Amino acid sequence: MAAKKHRSTAQSVIGKVLGTTAVLGTAAIAARAAKQTLSVPDKTAETLPAAENLFSVDDAMVGRLLEMMRIPTITGSDSTQKPFTDFESYLRSAYPLITKNLKRERPRKRRCLLYTWEGSDPDMEPLVLMAHYDVVDPGDVSEWDHDPFEPYVDDDGVIHGRGCLDDKGCLIIILEAVEQLLAQGFQPRRTVYIALGGNEETVGEDGPNPTPQLFAERGITPWMVLDEGGAVIDSPVPGIDKRLAVIGVSEKGILTLKMTAHTQGGHASTPSPDSAIFVLAKALSTLTTNTFPRRMPQPMQEMLTELAPYASPSLRAALANIDVLGRPAAEALGRTAGELGASMHTTVAATMVEGGNAPNALPTEASATLNIRIALGDTVESVITHLRHQINDDRISFEVVEGDDPSPISSTENAQYASLKEAIGSAWPDAVPVPYVMLACSDARFWHKHWPDVYRFCPMYMTAEQRATIHGIDENLNAAELSRGKQFHLELLQAVAGE
Repeated sequence: MAAKKHRSTAQSVIGKVLGTTAVLGTAAIAARAAKQTLSVPDKTAETLPAAENLFSVDDAMVGRLLEMMRIPTITGSDSTQKPFTDFESYLRSAYPLITKNLKRERPRKRRCLLYTWEGSDPDMEPLVLMAHYDVVDPGDVSEWDHDPFEPYVDDDGVIHGRGCLDDKGCLIIILEAVEQLLAQGFQPRRTVYIALGGNEETVGEDGPNPTPQLFAERGITPWMVLDEGGAVIDSPVPGIDKRLAVIGVSEKGILTLKMTAHTQGGHASTPSPDSAIFVLAKALSTLTTNTFPRRMPQPMQEMLTELAPYASPSLRAALANIDVLGRPAAEALGRTAGELGASMHTTVAATMVEGGNAPNALPTEASATLNIRIALGDTVESVITHLRHQINDDRISFEVVEGDDPSPISSTENAQYASLKEAIGSAWPDAVPVPYVMLACSDARFWHKHWPDVYRFCPMYMTAEQRATIHGIDENLNAAELSRGKQFHLELLQAVAGE
């Protein structure tokens, strides 16, 4: 009921604000119409083939995923190596044809694996399929309905446990597709690399995944790199009742920033309004959803334009002319909650606070860790400059713990993107493929620094509630999605690497 109420409220807000925006932009739209005829087909009543019953649960594949999930490959500085070596050993036994036919190496002898499926045509640039097998700490397991590392499938065919969504579910459908094609005697023309990471959830003490650097050193230019990120989802745009296959063509940057207040301290019996904790609290209070300006990134503009034919009549013209409406539309959408709103601006979240070491002493320092997701158009440097100006207090210092600018934008008008759309159609004929900006960070960003054709898409349907369990409690996935995901990879591999 709460989710339905939230969606209804969001639809009302977007409808009203975009409606006003459309009126404000009437002159610009009219000017465009004078130059060209704007044709927006009405697809609101269009019926695409239903995919709900096209795929059944593959019990053997589900069983292998459960075995993977039982191995607690928890990432972090205090993680032990044994679960990771156990997981890698399991892959050798679970996929004998991959073990026999694909070259396997460990770049820089680090926690990652690279499989090479040699193609017959050395002139064709290779395809890189990515996934990771580390998972985040489940936290207080008593908050879970069941032990996160004792996965199970309930009576409704839903898999429960840590890693089913992020990212062992995405990993297994790649391996299952390759193993099946090997069993069928398929020989790729284009070399296929399977790059698996073991420290994606944290850069780790030994740095980022070294595989992209290894490719650069070897002079290998991928035809396409495909990592996790997007998925098949219900439309986040109220007024559009469609399932979307959102393909990440870029991702926000990330900045972990330690913000520290410095003061003289003193005795708690004579408290000062300028104590470090008060100074820090005042600085934190200035960080709101309006801290950074809202703007419409090109992939989101393209997404909304492509969705215009499926929109309700009241929204159709506004979405079709979203490029004309520009900043006001970004402001309207940016004020909504959830993923759509966060796509429109750089976001700031205070995630950890510390200060003081005695109950009767005013600390000389107090600090907060900020998790900042940098929108396209901003950079690490510009974000820090903006925060300094916003807070405007010389007693506050900033320390970059980790920082990466947003990724470049991959094309949606090339053979690579077209191949993704075709593969989506084979597994999800009723989903509308659209580009988007990934809000979280992935190992794909390290590849995108070298090569342009990097995409992010996990070909499984995930509800908003399921996506909220990623890094949270009670992570779960519908078991039939594994079969659909495998079909996607079968289609993709045969189409882009086949004869």
